[in-house]
Amino acid sequence: MTVRAKRTKNDLNFFTEFPLSGKLGLRANLRHINHNYLPSSLNSMDRSHLYASGGFTYLFFPETSVFVNYKYDGTDFKSVNTHDAKSHNASISIEKKLSPEIIGKIGAGFEFRKYENNFVLAPNTSGNKYDTFTFDAQVVWKPQSQSRVILIAERKNIETGLDIVNELSRFYTSTLIDLSWFHTMDKFDFNLGFGWEIAQYPEINNDAAKRRDDRYSTFRAEISWHLKTWLTAGVNYGFKNRSSNLVTTEYDGHIGGISLKSAF
Repeated sequence: MTVRAKRTKNDLNFFTEFPLSGKLGLRANLRHINHNYLPSSLNSMDRSHLYASGGFTYLFFPETSVFVNYKYDGTDFKSVNTHDAKSHNASISIEKKLSPEIIGKIGAGFEFRKYENNFVLAPNTSGNKYDTFTFDAQVVWKPQSQSRVILIAERKNIETGLDIVNELSRFYTSTLIDLSWFHTMDKFDFNLGFGWEIAQYPEINNDAAKRRDDRYSTFRAEISWHLKTWLTAGVNYGFKNRSSNLVTTEYDGHIGGISLKSAF
């Protein structure tokens, strides 16, 4: 099961985009995240992540753009460097305005991931290396000026801290479909969302003698009320169901909250 514990998280993010010449542009992103677990028994999970990406954009036609991108992802554990990992991802995507109300984007890539030490072998793994085909697609529909519908589909690797001490898993491959609806009416903002995800872990589970595959179904709802130009109140609810081929990892989760935000 995933370890739950108090921790501090420091997140620094920088992004820039600017034209180079004519139809050619440049994008760059640099992000550093540091996790520090407060219980001394979990010091081995203290780690930092460095994300660096850059790429070029090219406007082929007034409504069509192509993006070529490279991303580096490095995970550095402070006390147990045998868990360190590095990955390189190269991708290409196309974005096109299909109609005045619809914008679509589709892309594909390949990720090369390498760990400092070997893990339990599973199909299409080789010692401490794991290569994955990735993709992402998005459709944004604006049926009216105050409404948006966003459909997302993507496949990528996600780093995880699931029992990192015993090396049961260090990442999983996520295949996600997500549908969101946003609407503004007078002083109110409404948001509804549904998600479906498959999480596949590469290692063979020694107890079950098989790979762990999880299935997630999620629902979220949020209403925001703009009391003043500088003050917003909100209420939200989220539901998550996880089913798995390993019975011990199944659960239902309900999260509700209220918020009060101010901006000056």
